[in-house]
Amino acid sequence: MRLAAAFTLLASSALAANRLQAVPFLGAADSLFGAGIEGAGVDKAGSIYAVDFNDDALSAGQIAPSQTLLYQSSNNESLVNGIRFNIDSTGAEEAYIADATTHQVYKLTERDAATGTFAKSSVFCHDEGMLQPNDIAIAPLSGRVFLSGMNWTSDSVVGNGDLWTCDSSGLAKRL
Repeated sequence: MRLAAAFTLLASSALAANRLQAVPFLGAADSLFGAGIEGAGVDKAGSIYAVDFNDDALSAGQIAPSQTLLYQSSNNESLVNGIRFNIDSTGAEEAYIADATTHQVYKLTERDAATGTFAKSSVFCHDEGMLQPNDIAIAPLSGRVFLSGMNWTSDSVVGNGDLWTCDSSGLAKRL
């Protein structure tokens, strides 16, 4: 009897999900982000961020609740690709930004509660052997950062990418 009830509930949930439809959150007409927008992240307040703010590959910005600049690289060789937020061991919020062309991850710290900006930016981890990095994931309990990168071409094959990890001290290691 319980199994039948579970299947009925599951079936009704699946039917309800089929009625949902995605709608654009931010359209081209009202976006301050360029064609390279990617690497979305969410902070502890639920604000949404992405890279390519003001159509600038050196920047990351807030998408919602308002569009504002969060980070601007001072290195003209940079290509910021992704952003993730974390709560450190003291309870302070920090952000990590992947830089594909310089093969490093920046760590933003000392967030101002009133403005949402970070006072400090430093290189968290770096290794010339990284393909990029592109995407970021963080293990919240250990502070370990995981990175992926790709060497995309029109004829890419299995093996044209890599995975890395950076421990909480910033030591990078290919997986």
